[in-house]
Amino acid sequence: MIQNLIKEHISKLTKEDINKFALDNNIKLTDNELNSIYEITKNDWYELIYGDSSIIFSNHRSKIKEENYLKIEELFYFFKKKYQRFL
Repeated sequence: MIQNLIKEHISKLTKEDINKFALDNNIKLTDNELNSIYEITKNDWYELIYGDSSIIFSNHRSKIKEENYLKIEELFYFFKKKYQRFL
């Protein structure tokens, strides 16, 4: 059930949503970074949440500035831990 809710939310997610979340967390993304994160989120959300997210992070690390990458990774693991019991 929760997977269907997540899938539905991801299907409605826009680049603007991602950029707003990033800015709210003091991350200023370039257009290329935003496009990369959008594609990763849309295409790899299941693996990020339920699989080995470190593989996805390492595969895309070169596409994102180091400072932004570290902040994004930190936020991801913070929220994954925070909501783990619901997943």
